[in-house]
Amino acid sequence: MKLVILGAPGSGKGTQAQKLAKKLSILHISTGDIFRDNMERKTILGMKVKKIIDAGNLASDELTDALIKDRLVESDCKNGFILDGYPRNVHQCEVLDSIILLDAVINLRVPDEDVINRLSARRTCSVCKKVYNLDFKPPKVKGKCKCGGALVMRKDDDQAGIAKRLSLYHKNAQLIINYYKKAGILIDIDGAVGMKNVLAEILEKLEVNE
Repeated sequence: MKLVILGAPGSGKGTQAQKLAKKLSILHISTGDIFRDNMERKTILGMKVKKIIDAGNLASDELTDALIKDRLVESDCKNGFILDGYPRNVHQCEVLDSIILLDAVINLRVPDEDVINRLSARRTCSVCKKVYNLDFKPPKVKGKCKCGGALVMRKDDDQAGIAKRLSLYHKNAQLIINYYKKAGILIDIDGAVGMKNVLAEILEKLEVNE
């Protein structure tokens, strides 16, 4: 099964993608992981990405498209995957269509108020990068990861940063949703009903037995 998962920052799409990948025995592929892997391996594309990120800029569509194309034609993708973080605009939807035939696109709908609450309570370990949520997944020791590292807030998880990311997401999200709705492969999911319920609804609409 070849899937895409959509959702605003803080919608839980990364968590759901990981759980679906395990349940369906497919790969979880995130654009962030692709970028990091190429930078660590110092590929030509990876070095271009590093130069752009180090300058504080976002990777262009052209460069992101090239990285996605390279990843999705690898042999381990043949048995299926769930793609997280791509596409981010209609152009990328069209590029993806030219690479692969998708089975479904899962859209997690979460109110902005919930997203703001979730992200403002998120903390990341400065050492192992494990993510906690002070409301739903708090650390056993306040301010400390189980590895002993200090928990910190991402710079863009403050109110201003969250508002900026949500604005950017909504700018393109509806166009992408309409694109896949027209293609007849969009699955709308209420992402605000709890992690287990969200997963159950996704599996039900994919017609997969739990």
